[in-house]
Amino acid sequence: YPLQTHASGVLREYGRSTGGREAECGPLVAVDHWNRCIAMHMFDGMVTVLPINQYYDPTQIDGAAGSGLKQGMAKRGHTSVTPPVLGEPFHVRIEERTLLSLCFLHAPMALLPQLALLHQDSRGMQHVISHSVDMRKKDLILYSNTSKTAGGVPSPSQRLKKSRVDGGSGFIIPVPPPPSTSAAAAAASASVSTSSSSATPKALSFSHMMGGVLILGQRQITYHNTAAGVTKVLPISPSLLLTCCLVEDENDSMGAIPGGGSNVRFLLGDETGRIHVVLLMSSSEGGGNAPTSLHLDTLGQASISSSLTYLPGGMIFVGSQFGDSQLLRILDEPIPIVGDAQTSEDQRLASGMEFGESTFLSVLDEYVNLGPIVDFDLVPTAHSPPSSASGGDSSSAIAADAAAAQGSALQHRQSQVVTASGSSTNGSIRLIRNGIGMNECASVDIPGIKNMWGLRRKWADKDDGYLVQSFVGETRILGVTEEEEEEDGENEEDEEDGGGTLEEVMIPGFDSSSSTLFVGNIAGGDLLVQITEREIRLVNCITLQCVSTWSPTDLDPDNSGAMITVASGNEFGQLVVALRGGMVLHFKVEDAIGLTFVEKSMMEREVSCIDLNPLRSGVTSDNTSSDAMDIDEPSKVRCAPVKSEVAAIGLWDDFTVRILSLHQSMPLKELLRVHLGSSDEDEE
Repeated sequence: YPLQTHASGVLREYGRSTGGREAECGPLVAVDHWNRCIAMHMFDGMVTVLPINQYYDPTQIDGAAGSGLKQGMAKRGHTSVTPPVLGEPFHVRIEERTLLSLCFLHAPMALLPQLALLHQDSRGMQHVISHSVDMRKKDLILYSNTSKTAGGVPSPSQRLKKSRVDGGSGFIIPVPPPPSTSAAAAAASASVSTSSSSATPKALSFSHMMGGVLILGQRQITYHNTAAGVTKVLPISPSLLLTCCLVEDENDSMGAIPGGGSNVRFLLGDETGRIHVVLLMSSSEGGGNAPTSLHLDTLGQASISSSLTYLPGGMIFVGSQFGDSQLLRILDEPIPIVGDAQTSEDQRLASGMEFGESTFLSVLDEYVNLGPIVDFDLVPTAHSPPSSASGGDSSSAIAADAAAAQGSALQHRQSQVVTASGSSTNGSIRLIRNGIGMNECASVDIPGIKNMWGLRRKWADKDDGYLVQSFVGETRILGVTEEEEEEDGENEEDEEDGGGTLEEVMIPGFDSSSSTLFVGNIAGGDLLVQITEREIRLVNCITLQCVSTWSPTDLDPDNSGAMITVASGNEFGQLVVALRGGMVLHFKVEDAIGLTFVEKSMMEREVSCIDLNPLRSGVTSDNTSSDAMDIDEPSKVRCAPVKSEVAAIGLWDDFTVRILSLHQSMPLKELLRVHLGSSDEDEE
């Protein structure tokens, strides 16, 4: 989906104007659950608040705004119908100096945004405290200010505060109230908003509607709710928890428990890559507005998480800066740990929270991440430059040295990069080279296969109809069989999108008892060509019968052991085959004559490969280039075949490519010889 930026800016100038020092723990950000403001801590002793415009409508930002937006803006004296999503930021002083984490509490909308802070004092003690954000006055109502108990500020007994929490606490997480109290909070907020504007709001009592916080420490997990007067502590083995996310799933039946209570669950990721789930269980006894117990279970091992996101359907996205990001599925039953996919038993025992030899996590997909790259090196490829021959005159030695130097330079340009990527348990060695990546969509296990070709039933067909497979001593053909339509009322578009199945078929004109070296369509005469070790066969596309053949014995009847070793062709009807011993033969297929021998040439060594692909594109029937591609309406007219003017041939034990002419005036004449591993090209 496309992303659209609705607001952006730089707060560097605001920091310079305040003269503050950048926070040692880095920038901290929190968003109010009612989308009223954003709080940021970037400078010691200061919090920056960005108000969010409640009348901002992203769907009408490019056009005329609705009447509701106009009325709301008119009440506030605004004349623009497209106000910015964020208001002017303002800075407020706080008493706490070293902030470790901040978040907005789950509270009714009738209350001002409640900002909770986890801070550390000069003696190293850590505490949790909350303040109210008054955006109308652009001020922060501190916890210590007990005189302001009206205008959406909780009473002093309901304000969150917890002193001397676990010394290794890293961050705090807001915990929503149970669903029943959330509905009551929404109703109370609505009643407050519809009350008379002339009446002065009194101190509000929402003790049963206020959410608490979950304090994640290295030795314990603490839940605290001052309004409900509840504090629960869950001791854990020493572990540094890095990430957390709330589990929200409308189709999840695990949230409700017998007795009218409810569960609140969070996913946690620690420094070793383990994924845990913490359950805050509550019951209907005592109002059911606070958890009665905490439970922690380990699901399994994953990449070290930098972010966690729970997706509906029991899936988790693990975003990692230290390894590959992963898409996981939570299983109902544990499965055994296979291979090195999980950490070793010694690592699990050393880090605590042992979960045995099984896991509740299954990896659905992985997203490669090379960073952080700790170290890297360039490794040359296996190709080495040609060595100079001993003896000879000085000029040949100088030329050989120059060729070796050029080959060495080319070798370094083709080097691969070996990186030491990741960190901790996600460390790995990665090999990077230039190339094209392939994504496997489907696979079929066919042992013994040597080569494959796609064939169209007719040359003008749009899609292939046969899949020819070459094995040792035999050839098999799979044909696409269209599925029969069960209903007669389907439109043409549905028929085009309908798929088919592959099943083994027979083409009578093909030799199925021999290995196939080349198969292709030929435009002239609408023919199929099959080249085996023993012969060349032309097959009619309509009758599927063989109409013409050629074998090496036709060239020399006395040489009964002659065999075709390499073959290639193109749709224009040009064929080039190589016989055992290095003999190269050129054929062409003509409409009226059929298969015609053109010329032969003898190579110094055995031929290893042949290619006849033309060097230019074809043209369609209306003389327009086939390179012009129309995605919306693809052309169904196949391009006319193009004649190849040259053939590329490679030889065994010879690091060269020979370019031979296919022109009628000088067939199979060597035009160019390219030495692989060097930049020297000798024209002849």
